[in-house]
Amino acid sequence: MNKKLYIIEYFIILNIFLFKYANNEIIFVYEHCRHGIRGSLSKFKQIKIVNNTFYDEFNIPWEGNGDLTLKGKIQHYILGIRNRYKYPNLINFSQFNPNELLIHVTNKSRVIISAYYQLLGMLNPIIEISKNDSILINNISNKLYYPPNYIIWEKNKTNIHLDIINEAERSIKFIKEKNNNNNNSTNKFLDYKINNYILSKYLENRTFYVKRYCKNYQKYIEYNYINKYKDLIQDNFEKKYEDVFRRYFNYSKEYLYNIKNSSTLVDSYIVDIYEEKNLTNFFRETKIDKNDFYNTCLIIYEWWLYNIITDKVISMIDSSKLMEDLIGYMESNINKKNKINMIIDVGHERTIGSIEFAMNQIFGVDYFITNFASNVIFELHKIKDENKDKYNVEYYIDEQLKLNISYDKFKEKIIKNVWTEKRINNFCFGNITRILHPKIYLLTFIFIINILLGIFILIIFKYCIKNKIKRNKHYKEYDEENKENGKEMELI
Repeated sequence: MNKKLYIIEYFIILNIFLFKYANNEIIFVYEHCRHGIRGSLSKFKQIKIVNNTFYDEFNIPWEGNGDLTLKGKIQHYILGIRNRYKYPNLINFSQFNPNELLIHVTNKSRVIISAYYQLLGMLNPIIEISKNDSILINNISNKLYYPPNYIIWEKNKTNIHLDIINEAERSIKFIKEKNNNNNNSTNKFLDYKINNYILSKYLENRTFYVKRYCKNYQKYIEYNYINKYKDLIQDNFEKKYEDVFRRYFNYSKEYLYNIKNSSTLVDSYIVDIYEEKNLTNFFRETKIDKNDFYNTCLIIYEWWLYNIITDKVISMIDSSKLMEDLIGYMESNINKKNKINMIIDVGHERTIGSIEFAMNQIFGVDYFITNFASNVIFELHKIKDENKDKYNVEYYIDEQLKLNISYDKFKEKIIKNVWTEKRINNFCFGNITRILHPKIYLLTFIFIINILLGIFILIIFKYCIKNKIKRNKHYKEYDEENKENGKEMELI
């Protein structure tokens, strides 16, 4: 009997599952991601250059300034593989069609090349895997070559994730071997003829608005965060490593209080770890624990990202226009006004961090450290109904589902919370005192209202007193007149 019940329950659940997915179609996808792993940045420090090679804070050699590395290229190639497996019916993956797939990039080469490699993984896979191929690889062996999504893929072990991992591992091996035997520029794909992909610039003012245009941004940051950043450095760097920094780098603690100096040090260490650079001398001379220092750098990086680079105000300014565009694309897709089914925006930690922080403020969902190749994805689902088609939005961060909401509610909350052009201009170009001290204006307003209210009450009080005196005088005259009349009556 129990066995029969089990079978019945199984078929009921199976039918519910099949019904749900048979009537649920993904009709539009928006992906926003950070570029892949890059080299160390040199623009904030004294550059040591030997034979056109620049050395970072840890005396590690780099060619170029923040250029995308082989790992960074493969990270985005794997994101392309992921899109091909996850959305097999969304677009035509056999050829590039700008009418159904739109790509936006910033002007940085690491962003452009990241987008290029993601397209290669989607539309031009370097190896062919037939449907009859067995899954050869069950464990990820090249974690640093993967985007952050690998944590979810490794945990889930579904057929799709195993397919992604299988193709990714083969691709990593192939590209690494090809790279070692090829002297071409790292900015070119190795010996493969590919179609011409169209990479578009973002629409005007869609990214880096605050950084580029906002007049009050720097003063806003200095007023709100400089002292807090100093406390952060004291608690995490100064207390732990002050002697080490002074001996090894010849840094004073005042040097580390400078945001550009310490954030560059943090960035250099993080990319050195990702690129598996040889830091033996640093660890031997300083006796610093590799993992402890890495975790400390991540604490500082995350605080820097969600305070200095973006915060509750900056995130809304930097993401509002992107979110408005997102609603516009979804609306067009629902109303069948265009054929664009997928949009991929590639940017930086600032752009994706602003979106994550804005989604946190609007919907209360979590946000994470935006690692290299981190990505957020918005899926628009069409749910077929007997009477009327319904639409749903699912929001993911690095493959983790963070929000599942009806499209109408999603649209309503986005429109209600995004900043208007007027509000952005008021913050960026308005009275800086009002921006930095909003409570003073509130208190001043309350004070003025109280003064006016006091004056009004005083006028009313004076009027009442004057009226009372006048009435008393009238009553007194009336009483005296009555007394005189009384005497006349007595004589009569």
